[in-house]
This record gives sequence, structure tokens and C-alpha cells, in this order.
Amino acid sequence: MENEIQQFENTVESTTDQISKERAQRERTIRRIVEGRVLAFKADIQTDDLSEEFANLPTAQKANLLYEKLMARYNALQAMREAKRTSPEAEVEPIDSYLISEIKTLWDDEDTAKLFCSRYAEAGIDAKLYHLSELGTRYQGLNKAISQKEEQFELLSRDLFLRNVTRPDQLSATRGRVGRLAKELIRLRNEREEITELDGLPPIPENTNIAAQISYERLQDYHHQAQEGFVWLDSRVDIHHQTIAALQNGRWPVLVGEAGSGKSEQADAAAKALTGQNPTHLACSERTSERDMISNKEIDSATGGSFDAYGPVMQAATGFEDSRQEHPAFTGRVVRFDESGRLGSQGYAIIKELRQKHAGDLLFGKPVLPGFGSIWTTNPVGPRYPDRNEPDPAMRRELSYISVDYPPQTNHNPEIYEFMLANMMDENGHVAISKDELAPAFQDITLPKPMMIGDYINGQVGAMTTEEIAKFNETDPRIVIGKEEIIEDPTDPGHGTLWRLAFAVRELQNAFESGNAEAIPSDPLRFTTGADGKITISPNGSETLTLATSTITLGEVASWMKGFLDRKLKDNPEFQTDNLTEWIQFKLGNYLKQADEQDADKIRAIFDHFHLFDQAGSSHEEKPLTPREIGYLSPRVPRPLHLREPERKTTADLTILNLLNNPNIPDSVKEYLKANE
Repeated sequence: MENEIQQFENTVESTTDQISKERAQRERTIRRIVEGRVLAFKADIQTDDLSEEFANLPTAQKANLLYEKLMARYNALQAMREAKRTSPEAEVEPIDSYLISEIKTLWDDEDTAKLFCSRYAEAGIDAKLYHLSELGTRYQGLNKAISQKEEQFELLSRDLFLRNVTRPDQLSATRGRVGRLAKELIRLRNEREEITELDGLPPIPENTNIAAQISYERLQDYHHQAQEGFVWLDSRVDIHHQTIAALQNGRWPVLVGEAGSGKSEQADAAAKALTGQNPTHLACSERTSERDMISNKEIDSATGGSFDAYGPVMQAATGFEDSRQEHPAFTGRVVRFDESGRLGSQGYAIIKELRQKHAGDLLFGKPVLPGFGSIWTTNPVGPRYPDRNEPDPAMRRELSYISVDYPPQTNHNPEIYEFMLANMMDENGHVAISKDELAPAFQDITLPKPMMIGDYINGQVGAMTTEEIAKFNETDPRIVIGKEEIIEDPTDPGHGTLWRLAFAVRELQNAFESGNAEAIPSDPLRFTTGADGKITISPNGSETLTLATSTITLGEVASWMKGFLDRKLKDNPEFQTDNLTEWIQFKLGNYLKQADEQDADKIRAIFDHFHLFDQAGSSHEEKPLTPREIGYLSPRVPRPLHLREPERKTTADLTILNLLNNPNIPDSVKEYLKANE
């Protein structure tokens, strides 16, 4: 055991020394690039001294700005090279001199330059360790394999849904391939999830740092998806799979959810996955009739005659847009029924006829195409929506109801928080905000008795063999002395503003949903009303907090986050906030002004409950966040154990340790040795 400890200490010392040398080398390289390439410009380029522009900014903010400006220059050079490649004769404008002035002014501040070099050298080392690590390599390989197989799976599933494959041997083979891909995807996704959760691995810094880098990549993916308009949070993926399965099983999905929960986006994504095309849309009402769904007479301006202009249902079912066409312009598509709960008897009568149609049957003289289907979206039936109704039982048997709730927000499943973080990123994947304003708060827990890593893990899972415990202890002889646990109360002021905001948004959404529900939710907010009429959230409150008309959608949240990034570009003094907390308070104040009178006081009580209007404290964060630190912002990432280096064991200590790790020693003897150690 003593040899193992000595070997471990030598390895740690060697690795630490190597990382320190590499960090210093990277810092020198960054300086050389900035001074030798970026600022070594030609003499005819005039720069301005912008010292006063940045004089009042903290060093960390200036380092963040310097990174943003350098990345803007880099991205511009890339665009210029591409423009020159595609149009060699075209004259390309040089880099804007004002940008160079900003970079030079920021770089001339030695504290800013030093902090910038230090932080981005560290980020480079983190990235290198991630890409070279076994976990990082496995995760990247799994991601690539999953992406490739998902593409194959979707294309083959589409072929089956559209009946592009009809010959018996090919049909059977395609079904076999789809089944094999489905099993393989389930296996690969489970394996990927095990890596992100460090399943079966000790939460030591070497492992949790990799999990943090993985978390950062996930947030980057969310950021890119947000730019396209829809973020594939895990809960949204589950809804997508349910919708797809319903259509493949011959049922029409009904996506039921409150305003802004993402029903339309889910419907469009499912339709496109199965048919390769966006759905047609039908806005439903009590008066929706055959003319709205199927066809309506129109005048042909070219001939003066009339023709049938086909409605969204006819277009989706037959591929024809009007009666003048000789051949369908599309394959079978899905039609999206918006607010289907408003349909009246006329609409349902037509739909019942449509449900009897199969591929090849005629619909008003045109053959129905394979792939035709429908997805309905609607608000839930309840007092808030008196014009929404359930279809009759016969119709309901043809439908598959799928709940589209707002994303979850808990300490262990913080989807709204991660959605916010992704929208706080700039185009370079950087979050230029103090960690104090963003992160959930953790508390240090000191173990009653220090223990070796193998023993600690066994204490957590309780399913390890003696050999497995001994293997962990021999591989890594460091001692576990403590850990970190998240502060469970989401209203605790120690949490960052963004963390508390995510919970406040979800509670507001819960209250909005409760305002249209017959049953009281399992854990609602309750409130009391004081003599002065002020509403206060209290677990002992006599009334359940519900909202009549007010909610906050993910789209609105995203606009707040993106607005923070652009706030300094506005000439309105209210936008010129110094930090995220002040910006959120400004946006919440505007939200309250626009809320209905019957809801405003309750909403204010929710925001106060989460201390969102508390005065912003001074930031303790004095350095920009690296990608690894951004990944650690999500509490999904296991926190690293608090470790200390192993002490040299005496001969007696080693003898006892060997006895404890010996599988042939009775448990009663081991218990005695532990008690008298």
C-alpha cells in the first residue's frame, strides 16, 4: 500500500508540474498572438484612445469584452477569407479600425491583459484534458454515433410512414433495420447518460471536471437550437417521441397545454420528422366547415373561370393545392388543427369521414396519399377557456391525448434554468456574467469520519464487493473529508438571481395552470392577505395561489435573456443596467405593469417570495467564466468531493488496512478492527 501511495503522489506531483508549465506556455502564446498579429498593424491604421469608455468597468468585465472583441476580429477574418475564396476579384474591406482601437485600449490595461491570458490559458488546458480523457473521448464518440444513427432511423421511419417501400422483401428488411436501430439508439443514449451522471464512477475532480465540460457542450447545443427557434430539452424530446408513436400507430395526437407551452412547435417537429415537410395549418372555430377544410370556389384571374382552391386538409391528404393541377405537388403531409377544442359539430362530422379514408381512397375525386395524418393542438378544457370542448367518446377513441406542460424546474431537473443559461450565451459560447448572479448555492458538508474513496462510494451505493472497494482505494488513496450539497430551498438569497428566477417562473406557471384546473395541484403555493391588503406567500396560508390570465412563456424568458446581451445598445437609460440582477428587476417591473389587475399583487408576491427585488449585492466574481465553470453552473453536474492527500501509513496501520480489505477475514473481526482503529 505504501508503494501505491508513493506512486500516486509522484503522479500527482508530475501532472501538477506539467499543467503549470503548459499554462505558462499558453499564456505566453496568447500574448504573442495578440501583440504580434492583432496589434502589429500597419502604420497607416489610426486608432483612438478609448480609455474613458472602459474606465469604470471592473477588470473581469474588461477581460470579457476583450475576448468578445478578439473573437469578432477572428470571425471577421474567417468571413473575409471565405469572401475572397468565392470572389477573388472582389475588394474586401479591412477590419474596422474602431474594433482595433477597442482591442488595443483593453489590452493596454495590464491587469486586463494578465487576467485574459490566465483565464483563456486555463480554458485551453481544460479543453485539452477533456478531449484527451477516456470519458471525454467516449462521450464524443457516443454523440457522433447517436447523431448518425438518429438520422438513419428518421429516414427509414419516414420511408415506412410514407410507404415508400412496398416490395415484401424490402419492406421486411426496412422494418428489421428500424427495429435494430431503435434498440441501438436506446443502448447508446443510456450509455451517454451514464457518462453525464458519472454512474459507477467516483465524483472526484478529474471526473466531475469532464462532466462539467459535457454539460457545457449540452448548453452550447441548446444555444444553437435557440437560434433556430426551438430548444430540445429532455421533456420536449419525450413529447416528440409520444407524438411520433401516436401517428405511427394510426392515431391522431392531441397536444394539450397552456399558452406558450410549445404545442405548435412540437406538432411541426413531429410532422416534419415523419413526412419531411412542414404541416399545413387549420385555425379551428365552432364554424369550421367543409369549405375551410376541403375546398372553396375561387375565380381564375387568367381565364375568368372558377376553380376549387383546396383547404389545408385536402392539401395534406392529396398533395393538390387546387383543382387546376394535374398532378400532386407534394407527398402526403400532416395537417395541424390549431385550437381543435373550438371545433363544432360541422367540423367533427367531416373529421369522422376523414378518419375512414385510407391511402388510395378518393377524397373529393383525388386519391389520399400515404403519410396523411393530423395533429391537434388545444388549450385544456376548463373555466379559463369556456369555448373549448371535448369531442364525443367515439371521436376520442381515434385520438391520442398528450400533455404539453411547461418544462420542469427542480434542483435535480432544472430545465428552465438551463434554457435561460443557453440564451445568456453569446455567439462564441461565452457567458459574460458574474457566477454570483447565475449559480445555485451549495453548502459544504464535513464527513463525521474521513474515509477512503472506495469506502465512501460503497457507503453511497451499498452494492460494492470487498474487491471493488479495495481496487478503488489502491487506485486512488486520497481521503474523502467532505462534499457539497445544493441548498434545497430555492428562495434562499444565497442562490444566484438566475436560479431563483427559474423557480419563480415555474411557480408562476403552476399558478396559471391551477387557475384553470378543477383539482388542486399536489404542492401549490399558499398565501395570506394582511390587514393592509398585501399578499404574502406562506406555507401556512389559507388560500391556494392561482392566476386567472397571466403566465410567462419560454419565448418571453428567452427575450429577457437576449435583451440583457443587447441592453447597452439602447438609448433608453432604463436599459443601461450594470448587472443581470438589475436587468431582471427592470423586466419584472415591466411585466407587473402589464399584468391584469386581478393577478398583479399575487405575481408580485411570487417575485418577493424568491427575493427577486432584493438590492443587488456586490459581485465577488473577479474573473471571466471558463467553459468548464459554465458547465458547473448546472447542478446536474456532480460536485467534486473534498479530498486530502493520503497520510503515510505506519506498519500497524497498513496491517489493519490489509486485514480490512482481505475477503477471507470474517465481518465480525472487521467490525471490531474498525471500532478500535
